[in-house]
Amino acid sequence: MTTNKQENLLPTAPKPKGRLTLIFIFAIAFVPMVLATYMYFNKVMVPSGRTNKGVLILPPLALDELGLTGEENQPIGVADMQDKWVMIVVADSVCGQTCKEALYKARQVNIALHKESERVIRYYVDVSIDGTGALSHSLKSEYPLLHLASADRLPLKRYLDQKLDANKALSESYILLADPIGNVMMYYLPENSGKDILEDLKRLLKVSQIG
Repeated sequence: MTTNKQENLLPTAPKPKGRLTLIFIFAIAFVPMVLATYMYFNKVMVPSGRTNKGVLILPPLALDELGLTGEENQPIGVADMQDKWVMIVVADSVCGQTCKEALYKARQVNIALHKESERVIRYYVDVSIDGTGALSHSLKSEYPLLHLASADRLPLKRYLDQKLDANKALSESYILLADPIGNVMMYYLPENSGKDILEDLKRLLKVSQIG
């Protein structure tokens, strides 16, 4: 009888605590998202065929350093972007055929996002001498949701030249992509299709917890 009592007094194995279970469940949901974001932006262990379609800018440029000015000549920065992802079409002078194609492409991508479309806004940045004045009427009538901005060509060119060919970016109306905290982190060439941009944006919006 004494032996049985002693055996009953031995400590039993501790049961898993509820807190550890919650941490485990949280890790299952959260870690893959963080890992996917890291892999996407750093191209680490990214399988063939699943890389970004646009050209990554690493480290990214700062939207606040683009020197954008609005229609009322007020400075425009990340605080004005409504915590959205931003597609920015830049053009060197008059919005010619390449520029018009870029604006149309950006709009169609925005529409194709369907319920996620409100997480993305579009800007047209004109660096011609006339600024947005000469274009505001025609562009606004065709693209009522498009935001218009202008920038001084030389400072903008110098800043873009740090990461890409600014002359080509302006003359060929590249589409820049900025995240909701003001990182200009990718750009698209004229040969990139709307499908290319749409695929990247869908992936970014899926893993993003902001914007």
